[in-house]
Amino acid sequence: MEYNNIHIDDKKLDAKVLKEYLNALDKVLEKYPKLINRIDFIGDFADSFKLTEVITKFEYNSKTKYSLWQKTNYYMTSYAFTSLMKDSDAEKIKYVLLCINEKLNYDKVYKLINNCLNKNLMYASNIEQLLYHEVGHMFSGLFKLIKKEDLFCRVFEYMCVPSEEFSSYSLSSFEEFIAEHFSKYLSNPTFNEPTEYIGYMVDKYYDIYSDTNVLCKSNDLQLIRKPKSK
Repeated sequence: MEYNNIHIDDKKLDAKVLKEYLNALDKVLEKYPKLINRIDFIGDFADSFKLTEVITKFEYNSKTKYSLWQKTNYYMTSYAFTSLMKDSDAEKIKYVLLCINEKLNYDKVYKLINNCLNKNLMYASNIEQLLYHEVGHMFSGLFKLIKKEDLFCRVFEYMCVPSEEFSSYSLSSFEEFIAEHFSKYLSNPTFNEPTEYIGYMVDKYYDIYSDTNVLCKSNDLQLIRKPKSK
């Protein structure tokens, strides 16, 4: 299937799960339309592992493979993940892959979401918010938020004095704090102070970079991986 000129090999993905992810992405693109320029792949974990190897060979002329342990860890711990791959100079993000766990059917996803929510492990209460979390990772990587001194210092302060309302996952790293609170920003903008601050900063840098190559297509993905013929 095609989504905004992105080929999705959806044969392995649960149809209801994929539909909710794409519906959520539609909502994101209403607010941040230029983000679609930077999403190169939407698909299952297995396909993303293979594509990563192809990109690594093309971009760096080297061989990189996910180990069995790495693959197993992704399948066991992730609903989805975002892979941000840099150019050959390691200066900017060149490829953005949105990867969805094909091992989880719709009922299993919601069972796990509810379990995490009840234990305050993550903020997400539905697939839509899981997608928002991944978009938070995309923006954080594209805008190099970890290198913005004012933002880094503010997040560090928040994480040093955590609130009971912070999800456990948000406290695991700077990047997860950004992604978790950006997810909250899109679903409940005034949830707490970090949510408002991070949402404000992402919107600020989206406007700053809106007319730059940060939000323009800058890769040759179609030259190295053509959609499978039907």
